[in-house]
Amino acid sequence: MKILFIISFLFSSVIHANNLATVQKTLIEMKYFTAAGYLKSMLKSGKSSKKLAFLMNKTLPYSGIYPFLDIPLKRLVKLKSYSNINYLIGKKYFFLKKDKQAMTYFNKVRENTPFYPATLLHLSSLYEIVGNKGKALMFSKKCRYFSKKNKFVTPIFNKEVADINREYIYDLCEVLPARLSYKDNKVKESKKRFEKINHASYQFPAILFNSSWVHFRLKDYPRAVGQNLTFQAPLLEDYLYPETELVKTLSYVRLCQYDEAVNIIKNYQGRIKGEVEKFIKRFGLKNAKAEHAFMKLFFDKKLKKKIGNNFIYKMFRVLKRNPAILTLNAYQKRLKVERKKIKNKAEFRAYKKSLESFVKFYNTYVKVKFVKYSDEVIRVSNILTEVEVDIYTFLKEKYYEQKKNNEKDKEAQKFYIAGVSRKSNQHLWNFHGEFWADELGYYVPKLENRCGRKKK
Repeated sequence: MKILFIISFLFSSVIHANNLATVQKTLIEMKYFTAAGYLKSMLKSGKSSKKLAFLMNKTLPYSGIYPFLDIPLKRLVKLKSYSNINYLIGKKYFFLKKDKQAMTYFNKVRENTPFYPATLLHLSSLYEIVGNKGKALMFSKKCRYFSKKNKFVTPIFNKEVADINREYIYDLCEVLPARLSYKDNKVKESKKRFEKINHASYQFPAILFNSSWVHFRLKDYPRAVGQNLTFQAPLLEDYLYPETELVKTLSYVRLCQYDEAVNIIKNYQGRIKGEVEKFIKRFGLKNAKAEHAFMKLFFDKKLKKKIGNNFIYKMFRVLKRNPAILTLNAYQKRLKVERKKIKNKAEFRAYKKSLESFVKFYNTYVKVKFVKYSDEVIRVSNILTEVEVDIYTFLKEKYYEQKKNNEKDKEAQKFYIAGVSRKSNQHLWNFHGEFWADELGYYVPKLENRCGRKKK
């Protein structure tokens, strides 16, 4: 029995060594996804060695973490501690929302890896979540430094997309101090930080929306409305943040312009919420078993006909420009190039394992984006419903109070029933192409505060 065990062990060791030699050969031939497939099979069978960890560390920058995301954590943590593998483990814990474990492994990633800038971004966000402001700011600063300094950023085989990714990471890390100041009720400081951020940033639309809450907190309601009206400009018309409608609504309420507030609510509930509900039903977003090929939607020329030329189609266009999607598309092109290099069935089986994992991640990533977006639309819809009820309740009480005090004052009755209507010469412009680029973020409508208006 003992002899059989020794023979079996030696035979297994020989096979493992041969597999590692195959991985090394495929890496030399630049077939990184094929190499990842071989490594994945070995890891799933419980194999582990210093050589395996070394080759996996070499593979990850080219294959991305996607082929290995379905490998159990207990198998990954047994591998020798290499930076790229630690990033993979940290990312898996990050997806599972196990923040402390994620931080432990992210902190092991060293600066000589292309995953380092992304690691610093994750650490700054995680320390913000756990309430450690000092470390969040420290990692945010390091993130901005290394996202500019690091020569290699994933995907390292595509310089154009890597540069976009580098800028994206930098922008996200630059926003964090402004966001932290807002959380600490340092609203003026937050305003200054937001104003310093480059308007050419990919994050500019998000910054525009987030800073509108800053202006709202400072009681600068016309500017809060103006920030969000900017999304009607041709350059930004594809973007829709559901909360922009909430900021506008609450700003009009604070200015006692109730008719405008109600109009925004009715438009949102009728147009935006309705379209999202249709989309959820059609694509099975709430069905956990639904496995729609969301990845294919990005390459479908008939997409407009499928979902209609509405704001959801525009949202697809925005998401298509997202650096994360651009990165995934770069890996997809790499997969296609590598497919042509496959020589035999064994290589194809290994390649297919990586391909299947990549496609699964791509579809899941896009679906999660849309599920989160639809949840946000519904959340804002519920808040706006409450705001609308509050407006009607307030106006009703004001009307009866006025009627009781002065039954004969018809003008006063008319004013309170209507809830104040705007003047005939007071307009909110629709920006039919008449919007200059240098006005983005600076448009301020002239809005009248009617709260203190005296009755005639």
